[in-house]
Amino acid sequence: VLVLGATLAFALYQLLAKNLITAMGSTLFTAIAMSAASVACVIHYLLVSHGIGPSVSWHYIGLVAGCAFFATVLPSFLINAGLGRISPQASSMISTISPLVTIILAVIFLGEDFTFTDAIGTTLIILGVGFYAWSDARTAKSRN
Repeated sequence: VLVLGATLAFALYQLLAKNLITAMGSTLFTAIAMSAASVACVIHYLLVSHGIGPSVSWHYIGLVAGCAFFATVLPSFLINAGLGRISPQASSMISTISPLVTIILAVIFLGEDFTFTDAIGTTLIILGVGFYAWSDARTAKSRN
């Protein structure tokens, strides 16, 4: 249920962010979005941990910081810069490739199992994006 909610939230974000990105620019938009997400994460951590900080090594903190930058911050700036240049539909279709490549690489290099449930989820994602692109193109044709 949480994964479905996160998926829907990200899809809505991609569709609704275009106007804001165009108005304020992708860099400012991403900085505001990432700042808000960071504040939400810190508040969540403080509530869950009751204000007790983690006891981890500096090596671990460095790994987390590197992962946060290269796997979250940098891709967010790049996605939003792309959204500022292309339509949300095109961005959504392009970003659909990412989970598929991840699945293929996980099966090949990590020996992960590709289960029937994985196949259903992958198919639903591809069909959903394809249906949206098809209906959007159909609507655009009817306007002309």
